[in-house]
Amino acid sequence: NIVVVLPAEAGEKHFGFEERVKLVNPRITAEGYKIGTRGFTNYLLHADDMIKE
Repeated sequence: NIVVVLPAEAGEKHFGFEERVKLVNPRITAEGYKIGTRGFTNYLLHADDMIKE
């Protein structure tokens, strides 16, 4: 799963289930960590806004 993070200025968003959206200025970051000998990665998708396509 990828989490989409929007700034508070974008306001509250309401979309239907599986509704197509467009991200404004998207960029992705990865946060890695390890537990024992296993490595894990969380992906965060940041965008300035999310609008209906």
